[in-house]
Amino acid sequence: MGKTKRSLEQVIDAIRGSGGIKKAIADRLGVSRNTVDNYLNRWRSAQGAYDEETEVFLDLAESILLMNLKLQHEQQRKKKEIVNSGDARWTLANRGGDRGYAPKQRQEITGKDGGPLEMHTVNTIIVREYVEDDDDESD
Repeated sequence: MGKTKRSLEQVIDAIRGSGGIKKAIADRLGVSRNTVDNYLNRWRSAQGAYDEETEVFLDLAESILLMNLKLQHEQQRKKKEIVNSGDARWTLANRGGDRGYAPKQRQEITGKDGGPLEMHTVNTIIVREYVEDDDDESD
């Protein structure tokens, strides 16, 4: 392995308050984003700190989303007017799958090596041939 430029403690300090944004961590340490990835791979406790910071960041984003939804609901109730429902749509699409709000998924099917799909029609004719049993005939 290459020489470590920063200590584990320095890396963990840079992670705190970064929101788990690797570019921010790299800037705080004066290293590249790849070096941050190397530190996370090298030190399990740094990876743990990163995972925890990412969860805190997501919790904060969810709190803001919840607050916005509540404010929009209150505004709609008071003014009896339609409000921007982007936050609600995003929440339902990303978290409401068990209620049938999963985002629509589009699937594209291609042929060999990403080329056009080749279609072939096959017609099958089944012919049954019945042969009379000669043993049963009387002369």
